[in-house]
Amino acid sequence: MQHQNARPAMLVSAMLSTLLVACGGGDPASDVNASDREQALRKGADTVTVAGPSPLPTTPPEAGVLVHETFGLGTGARPYGDKGLLRTYTGSTTLNDFWVEYPGSKNAKWLTPQGDQTWKFCGGRLADSEYRLASPLETNDGNWGCMVSQWTDPVTVYPTALLRFTPPAEPYSVAMSGMPPAVAGTYVAIGLTASSALLSNFTTVGQVWLGARYREPIETAQVDLGGGQLVTQIVSPLVYEWRVNGRSGPLLATGVVSRRDLARLQIRYDPVARSVSASVNGVALGSHPLTISPAYAGFEGVGVMDNFVIRRAP
Repeated sequence: MQHQNARPAMLVSAMLSTLLVACGGGDPASDVNASDREQALRKGADTVTVAGPSPLPTTPPEAGVLVHETFGLGTGARPYGDKGLLRTYTGSTTLNDFWVEYPGSKNAKWLTPQGDQTWKFCGGRLADSEYRLASPLETNDGNWGCMVSQWTDPVTVYPTALLRFTPPAEPYSVAMSGMPPAVAGTYVAIGLTASSALLSNFTTVGQVWLGARYREPIETAQVDLGGGQLVTQIVSPLVYEWRVNGRSGPLLATGVVSRRDLARLQIRYDPVARSVSASVNGVALGSHPLTISPAYAGFEGVGVMDNFVIRRAP
């Protein structure tokens, strides 16, 4: 993770105290050909195509789940691109063009910006276990998957990760957990949009989105862990922001999020009643009339995010 004029690294480690691997590492499993991978790395690539069966599940983890993604490191390889060839990935690999975990299909691929300022795989035991669903891509050794986008101070680019999907004719919800860094102006968000733009999509043209950021000025405090070990922790609360039509539309709700490592963000849309509702950490934010026809769902900003799911929500 690159930082320019970055805040102390302890802020990041304290904010994500259980994050084990951010942007480097993540050992591929033994069924990924190690020599092929070494050869690819020598050529400057961070992935390589390998042979083997797809590790993606063929059934949803729960009834009603339409899309599920843990970003698990799994076997170290998963389908990629239009042909669905298995490609290796680790804690520094860009998410772009990898098939979503479920339903694994060339018609359901992640779209992200290229380059360094984008969403990449990471691994670690994040404090979001109550929202984890069963996944063959995540093992019980604590090396669970997640997404991270690098940040600088100040941040100038906010990457968007999109997944094309066909909304059902019944109510459905989009949910994900996330946490921004302790850098002014940063946020993480989920949203629904008709645009395929991969930078600041939700805050400019998003049909509806829900985000979380630290209240500014961001305050920190020194905490003694014992034995003279001091860490810097963020004490500013998270603030949620629920909007439609980017930032040009009305602000539907805002407030302070109860403290936890990750904020669980959820948007629910009812195409029959033509209304939208939302919740943060399970606390309902209300319902508002809205008529939209999204073509993409996804997440945006800088920080760490995990456990993306779209499900029927009658």
